[in-house]
Amino acid sequence: ESLFYAENPLGVTREWWRHTPSNTVFVAERHTVSDQIVATYLPSRKPA
Repeated sequence: ESLFYAENPLGVTREWWRHTPSNTVFVAERHTVSDQIVATYLPSRKPA
């Protein structure tokens, strides 16, 4: 039985993360296969 299910597509995905000590919320773009972080940015400063 599953309590939580989420899609996990292969490739780059955007995730909302929170840095606990500073309580800063930011967006991380992460490749789901290699687990490599491609980019990080504040939600108000999304790169082009």
